[in-house]
Amino acid sequence: MYTGLEERRAAADRAQEEALRVALLAKSNQMALIEGARQLITALTQLPEIQDSDPQMCSAFLSELLPLYPDYADLGLVTPDGNLICHSGFFDAGLNIADRPYFVDGLRTGEFVTGDFVISRIDGNIILPFVHPILDKNGEVQAVVLATQKLNWLEGVGSQANIPDEAVFLVLDHQGQILSRYPQTGDWIGESFPDMAAVRSAVDASGNGVAVLTGEDGIQRLYAFSFLDIGRNGAYISYGIPTELAYRSVNRNLLTNLATLSLITLVSLLAAWLIADYTILRKVHALVAVTQRLAEGDLGARTGLTPSDVFAAGELSQLARSFDQMAAALQERDTKLRQAEAQYRMLVEQIPAITYVVSLENPTETLYISPQVENILGYAPQEWMSQKGIWGSHLHPDDRFRVLDEYHKMVNEGIPYRLEYRLYNRHGEIRWIQDAGNIVKDSTGTALFLQGIMVDITELKQTEAALKKYAVELERSNRELQDFAYIASHDLQEPLRKIQAFGERLQIKYGSSIDPGGRDYIERMCSSANRMQTLINDLLSYSRITTRANPFAQVDLNKVMRDVQEELEHQISRTNGWVEVGNLPVIEADRTQMQQLFRNLISNALKFNRPGVPPHVKVFIDENPETPEGNSTVSIYVSDNGIGFDEKYLDRIFLPFQRLHGHTVYDGSGIGLAISRKIVERHNGRITARSTPGVGSIFIITLPIHPSGHENGDTNEH
Repeated sequence: MYTGLEERRAAADRAQEEALRVALLAKSNQMALIEGARQLITALTQLPEIQDSDPQMCSAFLSELLPLYPDYADLGLVTPDGNLICHSGFFDAGLNIADRPYFVDGLRTGEFVTGDFVISRIDGNIILPFVHPILDKNGEVQAVVLATQKLNWLEGVGSQANIPDEAVFLVLDHQGQILSRYPQTGDWIGESFPDMAAVRSAVDASGNGVAVLTGEDGIQRLYAFSFLDIGRNGAYISYGIPTELAYRSVNRNLLTNLATLSLITLVSLLAAWLIADYTILRKVHALVAVTQRLAEGDLGARTGLTPSDVFAAGELSQLARSFDQMAAALQERDTKLRQAEAQYRMLVEQIPAITYVVSLENPTETLYISPQVENILGYAPQEWMSQKGIWGSHLHPDDRFRVLDEYHKMVNEGIPYRLEYRLYNRHGEIRWIQDAGNIVKDSTGTALFLQGIMVDITELKQTEAALKKYAVELERSNRELQDFAYIASHDLQEPLRKIQAFGERLQIKYGSSIDPGGRDYIERMCSSANRMQTLINDLLSYSRITTRANPFAQVDLNKVMRDVQEELEHQISRTNGWVEVGNLPVIEADRTQMQQLFRNLISNALKFNRPGVPPHVKVFIDENPETPEGNSTVSIYVSDNGIGFDEKYLDRIFLPFQRLHGHTVYDGSGIGLAISRKIVERHNGRITARSTPGVGSIFIITLPIHPSGHENGDTNEH
């Protein structure tokens, strides 16, 4: 009787231990998938196809990669604003994850971040998201790798575990919502677990616990819970065994013991001898043999004992079965780890970068290096690994101290590094390398080894050097242009002023004594000198749009238009014209250039009028709340009722010195619209026109209210 009661208590303990073991096994499976995701995404952040952020090349690469990883719903790359750059084919093209907590945490930490289980907005399935920022050399986030993992592993674990009838696997979020259930015998996904408060109370500081609760389907079970510390809130993995099933065999044995108590007493001595000699010792020897084989790495070792053995319900038989189950679980996990390792190795050996693993006990010893070392540095992997200290001996002398200092900081202090340096290859040629490394730790925080990726950026460095050389040449060219502007503003105008002065003196002093033909020559000379001076001044205005520009500030275009009207008051009066101005906005701009822009456009509208038709100029706006680039803009229309022009000449009218009419018909240098376009382009805007000959023209100027890249009045344009 006492044995039966004790056996019932022991059965309860064993049921709890078994349930918790299965729950922990499921948790271990999920953590292994998360670790695999971390390694995959970390590797992706180092690839040029990802770092370059080219949408077409990136999408093609991810689309080819996704079928190799069936546990993932999608892979993608997003901007720091959360907008999708590229993906492997299943994300919504308009996806923005800027509001997701895991994305915010990833931007804040600059490291790999796991989110909470969520319901996909695309297909309604449960997914687990991961992000890993890509940092530039200044530590700023340039893009973020995004991956979503399916929650479909629970079905595989459940089917392989061969769970009894009415037993269930559950995944719950922190509020108790059911995210996954195996077996799925009803529409439970999204429903709440009945007693979540009891679950939280049962889980201890280690994150594990057991409790007898009534489940979502009304069946009472012995549940084992294990807290999964992911994302901001975490989740619970649970395995539940019906209480009736957990104690069924023990209750039956208890009744049997009561009925046969007298018989057991009579044969106890004989049974003791048989148990000791046949059952106990044989099982102990089998357990010892299996333990030794497991210790030697033979995960296929089993006790060979079955429930049909003598006293199969006893502790040794239960222990033997637990040993067999443990060995099977270890073997299954080992198989999955080997498969994950094979997939990881395949990925590592396909990317165009050198992946390496270095010992922490002896930092000069390379434990692994990918085959790309032969393409980039000319050494076979085995040859490189056989030579200790080979990496340090190939560092460029000018980079050696800096690189080794950062390397030892990581080894000694665990600080990850990201460096650019020069490395000699086998043939003595210099290769520029971008190297990123970090210490890999296990779940307890123990450092295991150093892992890193070296990318050959020699071509990038050569391009940078060429760009720097081009920038120097461009700066020299700009200086020459400024020198020319100085000459044009002083030396070239001096002879013109003398021609103008002497021409005026000839007209005043000798005009009456010169015949009409001579006076005509003098007038033509003075007129040509005046046009030449106008051309020089217009050229100076054109060149000074960027070289002598003012910083941007708040400009009220209404005040600008009032000043322009005052400047053109004589021209307006002379042509009997009328300028009608609507309500204009306040923008960030160069006020002087805005005044020059509208003075040119309105002056042209007044000048190119139809004979006998007073010019009527209207200035009004059309607000565009948002452009594709995200900046608020305003479109300003300047319309007239003048002579108009054929729109086939639209591109020509904005070029310097391009005139559609001779200067004898309409005066001017033909550079006013070229200046206007350059002013608009300096403000990151656009200018165009629509026109009908004999009816009039409309010039449309689209300007950003807050020009990007010019907040501080940047005028270093070339």
